[in-house]
Amino acid sequence: MTDRKPTLGSRLRALARIPFDAEQSNAVRGRTALIVMSGLAAFGIGLWWLLAWVLVGLPQAIVTDTWNGRCTASTGIDCTRAIADARQSVLLVAGGAIALVGIVFTYLRWRAERDSTDEALKEGKRAAERHSREFEQLEITRVTDALALLEAPELAKRVAAVSLLGDYALTSEDSRRSRMILDVLTVYVRQEASKRREDSEGRESDELSPLSTATALAIRLMARIAAARRFKAELQYLTLVELDAPGVDWSHTNLDGTTFVRSNLAGSVFGNPVFLNRSITNLKLLDSNINSANFSHVTLYSPTLEGHPGKHHLQNAMVGTDFSNSTWESGTLSNLSIYGAIFTKAHLFGVDFGQVILHQPVWHSVMLVDCQLAEVRMPRGVNFTGVQLEETTLTANQIAQSKGLEGFTRERGRVTRIPSAPSTEVRDSGETPGNSRTPEPSPTDESPT
Repeated sequence: MTDRKPTLGSRLRALARIPFDAEQSNAVRGRTALIVMSGLAAFGIGLWWLLAWVLVGLPQAIVTDTWNGRCTASTGIDCTRAIADARQSVLLVAGGAIALVGIVFTYLRWRAERDSTDEALKEGKRAAERHSREFEQLEITRVTDALALLEAPELAKRVAAVSLLGDYALTSEDSRRSRMILDVLTVYVRQEASKRREDSEGRESDELSPLSTATALAIRLMARIAAARRFKAELQYLTLVELDAPGVDWSHTNLDGTTFVRSNLAGSVFGNPVFLNRSITNLKLLDSNINSANFSHVTLYSPTLEGHPGKHHLQNAMVGTDFSNSTWESGTLSNLSIYGAIFTKAHLFGVDFGQVILHQPVWHSVMLVDCQLAEVRMPRGVNFTGVQLEETTLTANQIAQSKGLEGFTRERGRVTRIPSAPSTEVRDSGETPGNSRTPEPSPTDESPT
């Protein structure tokens, strides 16, 4: 901003302060005081003369129509009344002139203040823009440095880089940059997974090397960014070993063909009631903790859930996992102890329950079609009341231990509902048992309670 020139008022105020300024010499202070006093005296005398002329001389001049004339009785008019009327007219005109001058000065002052305010606002806006550019440049530098650290040999630097990138993607107001960070983390995770896959070729799952701390952090951040920004993270066809990711929301992550080995996924969310078309193909959970995980409203194509065959059944426990409203198109569950898993309104087609211990599952209105349960151990039996069984294999001992099978018949180890009438089909569609994928049973298909 340019310096403004001093006004007449500011100069007069500065001059009036000189006599009281202790830093000035006595001579200067005295001379200035004399000038100020003389100016005030001259101004007072001039003001007194002007008022006298306005109140006395000017009304006389108006009445007599001459500058130096005086009204007398010989003129034939009432001089006192005429002069009073003239004086009143002069005062009205003077008041109007003063008011007009006041309005003009008020307008000029308002415009000056407005210009000053506008200039201050413009300067503030320019300062904010400069700050925004500086902050943006700082963020770009921060991201660039973090990207460079991803290739650092030190693990601590890579962890710091991943953390910085994830924090920037979660807090940035620009969704395009968040998308860019997600893509960068995806490339980084796939590169690291590719290196470990080359090192682990030919090894058993027990011998696979675990993910590094930086890679595991990147995977968790990818899921968080995708869920928070409504993006889609791509982790398909990866083998993730010993991933510690409890409580992670995977509902916006592509897990087709993904294998979790010895991973902690307790309390994680794989489905979302809002997105009913969520599906996962060939998901493998090997010796992984999915206690209290949520697979609700997910369609699972050929999933594999396996515990470790050499561990105690309690170490392979799957407790309180929610599969409600899910659909299984084939799949395998083996070497698992399932405690209180929720299968309410789930539809399981061609699922093989191998070497599974089943404890009190919650599966109201479940449909089991062409499922294999012959190897399932049921220590306390299972209540099949409300479960629709079609072409599902059970042993005689399982049937004897279980409840709710009064309306079913067992032929060659397979349990099927007894038709209520000869004309009633097992399926509304009339298709061959085991091939139908009707998600909702008809009222005649329900088992008697």
